[in-house]
Amino acid sequence: IQYAEQSKDLFEQVKSHTYLATTLHRQGQLDSAKLSFQRAEQLQQEWQPESPQLYSLWGFQYCALLLDQAQSVAECEAVLGRGKYGLNEDLNESHWLLHIALNHLTIASVLTQLQRDDEAASYFDQAVEGIRKAGKIEFTPMFLIDRANFHLRPSRLNLEAAAHDLQEADSLIRRCGMKLYAVDCQ
Repeated sequence: IQYAEQSKDLFEQVKSHTYLATTLHRQGQLDSAKLSFQRAEQLQQEWQPESPQLYSLWGFQYCALLLDQAQSVAECEAVLGRGKYGLNEDLNESHWLLHIALNHLTIASVLTQLQRDDEAASYFDQAVEGIRKAGKIEFTPMFLIDRANFHLRPSRLNLEAAAHDLQEADSLIRRCGMKLYAVDCQ
């Protein structure tokens, strides 16, 4: 962050703050993570005034934190709005495939928390299909594991579908050495 601030490069500052925020989130320091994401979003507004919210991977990571902290339907709906906002960006470019898939996964996660499982199922499928189209193997296990967890919900219990997603995720994890996903898959 210090080097990014010294460089006066707003892109680097946004990136640095989101990396810090994501790390803090994963360490369970939720309040500090939220402050860092808020700072990144302020810088985002200076850097790209036409895009006032974090989007793509950074927006996905911020939504994950907000969803973890959500304690009301209104807070979940706000995260849902962020996911839908991300889908309203220019989606005709092929390099936005990851962006689209991440927003579908955000929406699916929110709908699951809101217990709107029928809608969530469609978004999970679109997310997994999207990450495959994007060719981003490094993210694919996360998508498959999230969808498998969805299949294991009591209201949706589908052991065969969950096992299929987990087997595919495990295969990718082992083949590509993605040990960070291994525990989640187990």
